[in-house]
Amino acid sequence: MNFILMNEMTKSKYATTLGALFRGLGVRIPAGVGDLEVNGISDDSRKVNCGDLFVAVHGANIDGRAFIGEASSLGAVAVLTSPGLTIDTALPVILADDIRSATAEV
Repeated sequence: MNFILMNEMTKSKYATTLGALFRGLGVRIPAGVGDLEVNGISDDSRKVNCGDLFVAVHGANIDGRAFIGEASSLGAVAVLTSPGLTIDTALPVILADDIRSATAEV
């Protein structure tokens, strides 16, 4: 998953805030982070663009949380991941019990 937020009618790119992106989806956003602007979303750290939300999914073979540093260096503004492990990053960490459901609704 790698996409840029785009207005379907005008085909123009836009930014939104983390708070607006996840409003009503049961995602825990840390205090003071809801107003942070997001330009896109990616779960592939190699394809992160400046201003993206990086989705770090713990899969059967690969743990996306191992790539948070790479995503940060490419300009990710925050990380969406599941609770359970301590994440060592300066980026804001947003927790969702079911990442796939949370991102499907976005």
